[in-house]
Amino acid sequence: MSEGEEINKDPFHVDQLILDYDYLIYRIKDHVSTIHLETTNACRRQHDLITKGIVEDIIENNIKELRNVLGKCKELEAYILQLNALDSIVNTFHERVNEVIKQLRDIKVHNMNISEQNTSTR
Repeated sequence: MSEGEEINKDPFHVDQLILDYDYLIYRIKDHVSTIHLETTNACRRQHDLITKGIVEDIIENNIKELRNVLGKCKELEAYILQLNALDSIVNTFHERVNEVIKQLRDIKVHNMNISEQNTSTR
């Protein structure tokens, strides 16, 4: 199979978009799992600290960890924004494909008209 045939099999790189989408979903699930685990652990430690009355330094350390979790939540939000952008592209895809088809038909009709004019003037 030549390189040109390989390119024509997927000219819009749909296969790559599918892989990118699957990877994005994987990353989101991974972030959610990590955030869940870290939040649960931090809350358990905080509960233990409060019920056992342990020193403020440890509480400050837990606050830092929770801020870290908040940073990961912001990363997750960025991934979700990417999903929303992808959703927007997908929602308008059919409309854009129809517009391209219409333009191709218009070009074909135009070329046929020119061909007919050239034939009749000979």
